[in-house]
Amino acid sequence: MGVEVKRADGPGVTPSMRIALADLRLERFVVVYPGERAYDLDERIRVVPSASLAEGPGVVLGAG
Repeated sequence: MGVEVKRADGPGVTPSMRIALADLRLERFVVVYPGERAYDLDERIRVVPSASLAEGPGVVLGAG
């Protein structure tokens, strides 16, 4: 799993995310941001609020 931290309120998919997924053969990529809701950018890229990380792995993996 790859993790990237962004300051942007609405992060999007970047070329570096796609490169990391491919080159590192990652199954999932998580973007942590200062917003309030979790959502998927792609089937393997999930955006999660930094405040929700304390809720557990379900939020990061999309089950929370």
